[in-house]
Amino acid sequence: MLNDVVITKAGALSRIIELEVRVDGAFVSSFRADGLIVASPTGSTAYNLAVGGPILHPSLAAIVVTAISPHALSNRPLVLADDAAVAVRLLTRNVEVHVTLDGQRGLALHPDDTVTITRSPRRLRLALSPQRDYYDVLRTKLRWGEARARQR
Repeated sequence: MLNDVVITKAGALSRIIELEVRVDGAFVSSFRADGLIVASPTGSTAYNLAVGGPILHPSLAAIVVTAISPHALSNRPLVLADDAAVAVRLLTRNVEVHVTLDGQRGLALHPDDTVTITRSPRRLRLALSPQRDYYDVLRTKLRWGEARARQR
């Protein structure tokens, strides 16, 4: 995973799905939501951010687990070490559910299927522009400070 793994219901019907989450084999919770996102720092500014998840600095060795429109208000994003194994099991029956990898490849899930997300043993090196730092990119992407600039 470079950006994110998204498990979500398919179709236009407004149905909640139930997902069981384990981290390194330990039970965390069962989530009733529209879906779940597991994102890297690179992916934290995409779908994860749009559903209320935190922005993770790219230097952090972390991943974030964020429920999509959770049924319980107590469900909050969970930031984990990047070497954690996150296992998500589909508990819901009779609802079409898919897992999507980096917004590119989607696969259908069936009841009791488990998706396990782990860090790859391979590292990816990204080229950085000497003209723009991380915060320049965030300000541009998220349009931070535009209202103040227009007031001047």
